[in-house]
Formats: sequence, structure tokens, C-alpha cells
Amino acid sequence: MRIIIVTQEENLYLPGSFARVCRAFPDSVVCIAAAPAMSTHGGPLRGLLRHVQLFGLRGSATLGWRVMTAKVKALVTSPGKAGPFHAIGQVAHAWDIPYHSVGSLKGPEFGPMLDRYRPDLLVSIRCPQIIGKSIRDRPMGSINVHRGPLPRYRGLLPAFWALRTAKPQRP
Repeated sequence: MRIIIVTQEENLYLPGSFARVCRAFPDSVVCIAAAPAMSTHGGPLRGLLRHVQLFGLRGSATLGWRVMTAKVKALVTSPGKAGPFHAIGQVAHAWDIPYHSVGSLKGPEFGPMLDRYRPDLLVSIRCPQIIGKSIRDRPMGSINVHRGPLPRYRGLLPAFWALRTAKPQRP
């Protein structure tokens, strides 16, 4: 089976998860495409302001430091299949999987990518963009791995909002 994974450019939690997927299915993942993080619902600036509003300056600064540290480590290291990985591109490189940054899944670059790799399955993992009808209508299956119940908890931090608004269960 030929699998394309679409995701976001995130370097804290996803690289380790993707390494496990590549170890389990080394010949099936034919391409990884990454969209910019926080590219929907107002763009990066609005996403940053929402983070500061939710977590405060200290929490946002701590997360920002972790992200920047991982980005620097990704630039100066080149791990093999054993890791540790600091970017999804490193995982793709370790398994010789083509890795592409795409601005938009609806843009002119993603359709030809699907034509080139001819996937049987499109797997969306924490991708910040909606997979449009033109992509869903192609002769392939697609799976959206999402951390919160859709459509109510779509957008920024879906697992946080699902937990925040959950009603406590009484024993």
C-alpha cells in the first residue's frame, strides 16, 4: 500500500511518532507533506496571540524556547534510524522518504504531488488544514487522525478544549 502523510511542521512531539510509523511501515510511506503550523483560523500571529492568552507569557515563552531549541538541534544533527529526531524532515531523511513543505493543500503544488506518488491512502495527522473536496474525490482512501471530536473541537488545541469543556462524571 502506498501512503502519503500530510501533517504540520511541528518539531516537539510528531517526529518521534512519525519514526514509529516509518519503522512499522518502512515500504509503505511514499511521501510526507507538511503544511505550516497554525496556518488556519487567522494565521501565525493570531495563533501566537491565542497561545499567549491561553498559557500566559511564561508558558508561551517556555514552549517557544523548546520549539527553537528543537529547530536548532534539527539543523545541527543528522540522526540515523535510531534517532533522536528533532524534525519530521529528519525522520523522512532517515528512511529515504520524500519530504515536502506545502503552503496549502488546496494550492497548485499538492495536486501534482498526489499525481506523482499515486497513493492508495492519504493520512492526515494533526494537519492544520481541511482536506478539500477536490482531494477527497480522488480515487484513494483518506483518514483524518484528529485529537478532538470533530467538528466541535477543530482548530487550535482540540484536545485542550475537549478536556476544558468536558462535564465531570460522577461515580
